[in-house]
Amino acid sequence: MHLDVLGVNDIRVRGDNEEKVGDYKVYFTGVKKGRAEYRLGLFIRNTIARNIVSVRNVNERVVCLDLADEGTRARIGSVYSPCEGADEDEVDKFFEALSDIVVRFNSKDRIVLMGDFNARVGNSTEGYERVIGKCEEDMEANGNGKRLLDFCASMGLPVTNIFFKHKAIHRYIWEARGTRSVIDYILTDLKFRKSIRNVRVFQAF
Repeated sequence: MHLDVLGVNDIRVRGDNEEKVGDYKVYFTGVKKGRAEYRLGLFIRNTIARNIVSVRNVNERVVCLDLADEGTRARIGSVYSPCEGADEDEVDKFFEALSDIVVRFNSKDRIVLMGDFNARVGNSTEGYERVIGKCEEDMEANGNGKRLLDFCASMGLPVTNIFFKHKAIHRYIWEARGTRSVIDYILTDLKFRKSIRNVRVFQAF
């Protein structure tokens, strides 16, 4: 698909490491001990990877890297949130990790967080007008969705999926037992949001 940057998750291998895969440099992070229940990473095309200035394997659910080119700096993160109904301490730890990589970044630079947030942000924009658009889901937000919206509102990070109108097959990520939802999102800072032209789902191929 000619992608320059790709966030991946649910790769069940332990530990942190870097690999070269074809035209990409890959950064993985995962559990250090015990069962390898999840793992995530970032694929960065080699022509862009030469601009990487730092990589942070924050924990088994958050990995990010910083790119710098001609005075512009960008932080890109791949994330994998605990499921809805997970232990509250685990959810708190996840959002604390996200907060840390956002607040420690210069507000003049760009930030993009992408991945499986296991959240449904729902169909109400009240109180969140700066961070979600009018192309919302057809249901109310769940617990993870409310946590995500509160996080985005406090950090000034729009949920870009909700700003673009598409057919259902290009909006919904997951479908089973007669229900469907969006659980993967791309978040960015308010300034960079104005440069984004489209966010959509591609069907399996």
